Amino acid sequence: MKEYYTYAYLREDGTPYYVGKGKGNRLLKRSKTDIKPPRDKSKIIFLKQNLTEEDAFKHEKYMIDIFGRKDLETGILWNKTNGGEGPSGRLITQKTKNKIKNNLLNKKWSDVRKSNLKNAMNSDKIRKNHIMGMQKYNERKYKVTTPNNDEYITISTIANLAKVLPISRISIQRLVYNKKSSVKGWKIERMG
Repeated sequence: MKEYYTYAYLREDGTPYYVGKGKGNRLLKRSKTDIKPPRDKSKIIFLKQNLTEEDAFKHEKYMIDIFGRKDLETGILWNKTNGGEGPSGRLITQKTKNKIKNNLLNKKWSDVRKSNLKNAMNSDKIRKNHIMGMQKYNERKYKVTTPNNDEYITISTIANLAKVLPISRISIQRLVYNKKSSVKGWKIERMG
């Protein structure tokens, strides 16, 4: 399947500092080598898409070779290897699986630790408090203006606004984050 890609993280001046291979949202995750994705997502680019894994490995190696590595004093990339390797598709033998399982099963847990874990896993009160806390965290104060120019101030979440307003959640997000000034006459402004 052609689901792999190569990508680069760019410096402020537009030059790459890391080249990688991935699939899914791999390019947004921190690598095991302490290379952090840039905070500005516009500084993450696809180099090539719709590749087989083998082609992605080859292209990654090629790009690292072209730009060179800082640790070898051959170029500008912070990559620690020449590319073309990785754990995707790694087969774990049954022997290794059994070893991992036995290590976990034989781990010694104190009775207090067991009790704390059990209580944390089974507590509806904790789950409800967590959900309530997340809802409170996501609530904001919004000024909603209707197509008739009626204004309302509400404390809500974008998801709840989407349930009561006749516009889509995406449209609400565009209004809230100032990507659009109005949708079907509706205006929404985040106040705090």
